[in-house]
Amino acid sequence: MDTKLILGVILKKSFSHENMIKVQKNATIAVLSCALEAPRLKRQYEFAIHNSTEYQDLHEFQYQHYKKIVSKLKECGVNIVICQWGIDGVINHMLMTNGINVVTWVGGDELERVALATGAIICRRVEELEPKMLGFCGKISEVRLENSTGELIIIEECKNPRVVTFLVRGGNKMACEEAITSINDSIQIVYNCLLDSRLIIGGGALELQLYSQILELSNSILGPMSYVVRAWAEALLVIPSTLIENAGFPVLEAMTKMLDIHSKKENYMYGVGMNGPCDMLKENVWELSKLKLSILNLATETTCMIVKIDECLSIPQSKIK
Repeated sequence: MDTKLILGVILKKSFSHENMIKVQKNATIAVLSCALEAPRLKRQYEFAIHNSTEYQDLHEFQYQHYKKIVSKLKECGVNIVICQWGIDGVINHMLMTNGINVVTWVGGDELERVALATGAIICRRVEELEPKMLGFCGKISEVRLENSTGELIIIEECKNPRVVTFLVRGGNKMACEEAITSINDSIQIVYNCLLDSRLIIGGGALELQLYSQILELSNSILGPMSYVVRAWAEALLVIPSTLIENAGFPVLEAMTKMLDIHSKKENYMYGVGMNGPCDMLKENVWELSKLKLSILNLATETTCMIVKIDECLSIPQSKIK
């Protein structure tokens, strides 16, 4: 497993007890923003225990409080608890014996992501917990990946997750960074498609067709401006020539063949493929129209700005204060 899309979230945590079940399917999850321990006073108070009876009463009160928490969780059908704060050792053991797994010290951002992925509602107190506030996932597991320093809690197979996670792994750091860059580019392309769904053929076909038509147009322009238009058209060939080079073909020979194909206007759909010139419509190679227009507009504006420069002045360094 190198790179994987998980319909859920991943936490760099482990279950709070080593004997808790490592894999649970069809889990019912409670997301708590309170601590699973005896309530603590907000101010500092001192109280003295004078004998063993008072100590036993205190212990019994704490035990009954923990018992109510466990009963409430079992009543709601919870078998996984994601808690923002810590847990007392006594209740941790009680939950383990009742088949309830706990993940503690989950940060606020991660807690919200778990809630969004599982459909849960964050609960501030266990006493306020209701079945409608619970989240669900198809599988939750504690795993240790190869060459990793700690465990991971993987919450996956969520039905309608509003948050998903990419688990990226590779042979080295550079391979992981390349994978992350590719994923980010793909997400950005999908986002741009949602904003503007218009597409044009790719594979350098547009640039080759524009070159042929603009070069023909430059022949009808008189004066020095014809050289500017011709240079702008020739700059378009950088895209197909780069594609040809990346495909492993001889650049000069393949470019000549591509220009010869595009000399006929009906071959506007031909671009650079893995096996040479091919129909981009049949190969389903497309590009975003909005992105391509943005690139061409920027190139045109830059060219116009350079053309407006009449003279370049060189100022000696001695005169620069």
